[in-house]
Amino acid sequence: MIQTPRVEGATADPALGSSAEAEVDLAPRVAGASAWAFGAMGGIHALKAGSQIVLAYLLAREYWGVIAILQVLLTAVEMLSDVGIRGAVVYHRAGTSRSFLNTAWTAQIARGVILWLACCALAWPAAWYYERPLLLVLLPVCGLESVNNGLLSVGVYSRQRTMRVGMPIVLDWIGLGVSIAASIAWALVDPSPWALAIGPLVGGVVKTTASHVLIPEVRLRLQWDRDAARDLIHFGKWIYAGTVAAFVAQQFLTLYLGKMVVDSILGLYWVAWGFSVQATKPLTLISNQVLIPLFAQGGRLGPREHQARIEGAMHRYLPACLLIVLGVAFVCPAFFHLLYREEYHEAGNIGRWIGVVLWFMILQHVPRSAMLSLGDSRGTCLMMVANGAVTVASCIAGYLFGAGLGVGALRGAILGNALGNVAGCVAGAASAHRTGMKVGGPMTRYSAAFLALFALGVWLDGLLPRLHAAFTPVVSSVLVTAVLLAPLALVVWRRTIRIALAQRRAAKAPATAP
Repeated sequence: MIQTPRVEGATADPALGSSAEAEVDLAPRVAGASAWAFGAMGGIHALKAGSQIVLAYLLAREYWGVIAILQVLLTAVEMLSDVGIRGAVVYHRAGTSRSFLNTAWTAQIARGVILWLACCALAWPAAWYYERPLLLVLLPVCGLESVNNGLLSVGVYSRQRTMRVGMPIVLDWIGLGVSIAASIAWALVDPSPWALAIGPLVGGVVKTTASHVLIPEVRLRLQWDRDAARDLIHFGKWIYAGTVAAFVAQQFLTLYLGKMVVDSILGLYWVAWGFSVQATKPLTLISNQVLIPLFAQGGRLGPREHQARIEGAMHRYLPACLLIVLGVAFVCPAFFHLLYREEYHEAGNIGRWIGVVLWFMILQHVPRSAMLSLGDSRGTCLMMVANGAVTVASCIAGYLFGAGLGVGALRGAILGNALGNVAGCVAGAASAHRTGMKVGGPMTRYSAAFLALFALGVWLDGLLPRLHAAFTPVVSSVLVTAVLLAPLALVVWRRTIRIALAQRRAAKAPATAP
């Protein structure tokens, strides 16, 4: 087993609580954190989806194309410099130490400034390569968001460490609300790509400010503790390599399409991708803010408890993943036909195939969370390297040969992206197995169920309109979603939701009992 490194002589600050967190009341805390994740992130998705609909009516779809490239380039700068500060605060034994938190915040601020300078340097090459002059100005201005992120209080990560996710989610709500309001206000005055670019910058400033006000137990100052910095670097070297590969795995297709297709097609892909990814964000949030801390506590108790928690989480987490990803994929055509202008309708079909990418992308959270809970950032790095390498080759091959194979260039590229994520799942399961964690069996069984249900849904969606004209794309999409997912929803209710509600009631019972 990989042992969690620790800072010699580090002790917890009394204001932050003991460094050896009490392993009590775990089930209610997991249930509460999961409820926050699904409830709040579901609301965030609804808010983002609604704002996207409004902005789609105000802006031409071509504008989304240049913003797609801008956002991916900003993500590139962000991910390609990730040194694992959040993960170190969450899992490290010294993560409650005042000096450790101050050092982490100092490193985070320095990183944010460096990222902004990188955005300035990248502006001209990006504008030239993609033949979009607006990037020359957009990148330096919007790159200031990295400075905002650097100033964010690391107290947010301290809350996540103990699965107290309420305030981090509130901060997300604050930032998102301001961002959306700023974007819509700008679009009403000036319907241009700037409306999509300025909103996140304004929202980030407000969120960062609020993080220092609303998490008062963590008061930060600039400090550089050499022992803490050494541990941050030790953990971050593999995180850095892994996030380089993760960026390639997740964003290569957008960068590739940015050079190969016109802005209108890229805009459709980006809108469909945004809707689909946001709908599955609660699953990513649960992985980051519930599974990793849950597994990490199990790892501190011993190998047997660690494996038991992994198996129990998979039994509840994977059915919910299956339900949400399939639901998003099947409902996409109805969503875009009902709520968007006609020029955006094709995004529904694109979003359905993006569902295949998302399933295998989310499935990787299982081995990733298990390995990070033990501090095995090397294993997660190898997983993402496999993902990234296969993604590049298969996306290009899918685009070039998709038309000849009868699936179309764009769909071929999307399926190529999915194949890269399959490679990541295989590599992740193998890396986890080498450290004694058995996750491959459940991952394989649920993937087989996903592919079978997805294929059946696509077949039914194509069959129904041929049977009768009443089966419009909207009707067909809704029927397929309802018929295929109703049994799965019952399974999720019995395995996950009902148990979580019972745990929350049990947690409240002592406080209300006479």
